[in-house]
Amino acid sequence: MCSDQIASDHEQYAAARASAIRFIGISLKSSGRVCAHLVSKGFEEDLAHHVVNVLIQDRYIDDHRVGRNIISKRRGRHAEGSLKLRQRMLAMGVSPDVVSGLLLSLVDDDVLIREILEERFKFDFEEKNDELIARDEYRKVYQFLLGRGFRSDLVSRYLNNR
Repeated sequence: MCSDQIASDHEQYAAARASAIRFIGISLKSSGRVCAHLVSKGFEEDLAHHVVNVLIQDRYIDDHRVGRNIISKRRGRHAEGSLKLRQRMLAMGVSPDVVSGLLLSLVDDDVLIREILEERFKFDFEEKNDELIARDEYRKVYQFLLGRGFRSDLVSRYLNNR
């Protein structure tokens, strides 16, 4: 009976691993997405986590690479602040530890907000501009930047000191 259980466990593991690898294919998938896929296919959550951990060790899954890819796509005109990037990466299944590490090492909200203001709203930070922004435009840009995940104090500082 014990050997039957071991054989069954091994078959379940092999089936879960094969399903995960098929799901990953040649694309980038986060650990959270692969785990959720396995659970949706009827595998037990413990087995899904185990398979994902082994696939991370075997380098089939790389949350750092997935996170860096997300961050690199959110630059310039499409820039997002660290709050929005954190939310986006977590929603895409990147591990919370990886998200925190990537945000600390790769994301500088000051640089990102300057990029988006220069590229999308044509702000020029090289020239000192004493003109005040019209109230409607200020409100529009302020709300836009908040929606992009920038902190309100940072947005106010850049809009008031352009």
